[in-house]
Amino acid sequence: MKYILATDLDRTLLPNGKESYEEGAIERLMLALDKSDIGLVYVTGRNLRLVQEAVDEYKIPLPLFLVAEVGSMVYKKEGEALVADDDWLEYLSQKTPGWQRNQIEQVILEELGEGAKLQEVEFQNNYKVSYYLTGDESVLEKVEKLKANSILKDMQAELVYSFDPLKKTGLLDILPKVATKVTALEFVRGQLGLGVDDIIYAGDSGNDILPLSFGYKAIVVKNADAETKESLQELIKDKSSAGKVYFATGVGVENGNYASGIIEGLKYFDLI
Repeated sequence: MKYILATDLDRTLLPNGKESYEEGAIERLMLALDKSDIGLVYVTGRNLRLVQEAVDEYKIPLPLFLVAEVGSMVYKKEGEALVADDDWLEYLSQKTPGWQRNQIEQVILEELGEGAKLQEVEFQNNYKVSYYLTGDESVLEKVEKLKANSILKDMQAELVYSFDPLKKTGLLDILPKVATKVTALEFVRGQLGLGVDDIIYAGDSGNDILPLSFGYKAIVVKNADAETKESLQELIKDKSSAGKVYFATGVGVENGNYASGIIEGLKYFDLI
């Protein structure tokens, strides 16, 4: 295969947002990928169980690789199953000798207090500390200041904030800088022997900004939240990657939302 479509799931490929869904768009997208020999990788905040639920519910195929839990886990397809990639786990172990979950939780407790609540156990792992945040603006200001925290900096921690419009709550993921969506996708790209220009990334929210601005061909679906679009436009305006980012608007039979926006973007890049 010449290309890989690496796509976020919720509200990007999956039509589980409030915006209208173009009926049959997922099926048309998968058919177009097959015809064009474009491989599929999912890049998501979901864990393996929730990804498998999405596969069953939306009748989407298993990907070649799954970058899960915001980049802290990588799975590869073996037969009809997704199995943890031991090479990725070994890589994280070698690159994060100073990583300490307990110390991170103590910092968040001291700095954010009741403004942050640990997410359920199944949404945590050794390299991902996840919180629900209140919508209070002061909490978001504190999150920004946390990026300068000496303890987190010493651990080389990456703070990824996004907003879940369905739950109407902020989400904060704290990961090693070597365990983000971008670094995990770069690992997968190396496994597949592809170049940066051979990756098309599709996303919709704050935790997609890093891969959308990295230098891949990028598709921002029309239903992406306004804050993400504004932040991304500001981030890429002086970068060479600016011309590689396509913002779906709804063209022809496509309404630009979810899988329809991905189809629109792939057509823009003349890949289908």
